[in-house]
Amino acid sequence: MKKEMSLRFSMKACVKSYADNVVEGFAKMLSFCLDEKVSPLKAGCILHAMIAFTFLVFSHTQVWLSVLFLIWFFLTLLDCKRVGL
Repeated sequence: MKKEMSLRFSMKACVKSYADNVVEGFAKMLSFCLDEKVSPLKAGCILHAMIAFTFLVFSHTQVWLSVLFLIWFFLTLLDCKRVGL
């Protein structure tokens, strides 16, 4: 039982570490492209907005799905505004 719990926690830590590395790499790439320092928090917000926009663009087949993705995209823009972008 304890071994399973420790394995689960280590897997969770591994996934979190991988996600942090991806966002930090994306922040470095954005910093290089924009010639200014971009924090991992802002990079994660930009990445979230990019993903939401991509889903919005490619959801043109069903109206209800487009509306759902439009709401998601709008909320990510509000989150970016809250972060300071």
